[in-house]
Amino acid sequence: MKPQEKIGGGQLFALLFASRAIGLFTFTVPQETGFSAGDRVLFTVPFCLLCLLFAVPGLLVGSRHENGIAGAARAASPLLAKGVGVFYAAAFLCAAALGALRFELFVGTVLFPESSTAVFTALLLAAAAAASLRGVQALGRTAAVLLALLAGSVLFLLIATFDRFNGLNLTPPLENGAGPVLKNAFRSAGRTTELAALTLAPAFTRGRVKKAAVGWLTAFSAAAAVIFCWIGGVTGRYGEQQMFPLYTLTEVARFGVFERMDAVLTGVWILVAFLQAAFFLWLAALALKQSFDRKMPPAGAFAGATAVLGLFFLFSALADRTDGEATVYTSAALFLLSSVVIPLTVLLAGKLTASSPKPDASPGRG
Repeated sequence: MKPQEKIGGGQLFALLFASRAIGLFTFTVPQETGFSAGDRVLFTVPFCLLCLLFAVPGLLVGSRHENGIAGAARAASPLLAKGVGVFYAAAFLCAAALGALRFELFVGTVLFPESSTAVFTALLLAAAAAASLRGVQALGRTAAVLLALLAGSVLFLLIATFDRFNGLNLTPPLENGAGPVLKNAFRSAGRTTELAALTLAPAFTRGRVKKAAVGWLTAFSAAAAVIFCWIGGVTGRYGEQQMFPLYTLTEVARFGVFERMDAVLTGVWILVAFLQAAFFLWLAALALKQSFDRKMPPAGAFAGATAVLGLFFLFSALADRTDGEATVYTSAALFLLSSVVIPLTVLLAGKLTASSPKPDASPGRG
């Protein structure tokens, strides 16, 4: 790990976008009814607004110190800084496990439905641990390349299914009221753990973190709206019944010389899952390094990957027992704590420390 390296705002944008994109590709239709194709297009608006709102505390505390939330917490209390570092490291490891779990659901359902995917997940995490040791600049460059590949793959899907798009296939939004739209906006926002990275971003980013964050959330929401609109226009009610609507669109695009392009697109999405895991592992190591002021040994990355694998099996068991509700609530809790509660706590601690009276060190008169 090389935390002293820094990336530009454009690379931060690419990292955040590519990391969050795996959630878009593994987007699942909710089990409950009433969330139509039109609602999926519309929900990107409250999703974006919610993320922008929840990003404010992290951006504020991150802007108070060049080392982000770790530096701001240390200025208030060294003990608080250690607690913040441990929490964020654990949060990023849990986020990596939850991301791997969602991708494993996709792989186990679509790619290898008759085989165990545990070995595949373990290899993905081992590769991510090795990549995290290369530092944030290597991750940033990889994200930029992957973002170009993602844009190309989406453009290919639009072109390949252009003649099948029909606006009449789009079911009208708000057929069942605003409830499903707002509920799924909150759920999707609660999975956006990348917002927590904004509290650490000043430590490894040159330039304006706020501009990169706002640009990322706006561009991602716009891209999601276009993709969901296209899925609805091509697949209609049939797409609403499929577990992975975007993969269904790639199946529709399979014809002629493009017969196996779905495999190429799936390969790109696997690379995105790998990047997200590597990014979260790197962030976890950075949080500990900043708070304890100790360099993380290379073995620490693989220890983190092992912890992620253990959490992956734990969350998998919980998801099976609760029909996925446990992972939804876990994601929401991690999101609110890391993006809102902890940053506001550090801001409050900093204000209290600044306003507390300082002992008078001047010599007394006598």
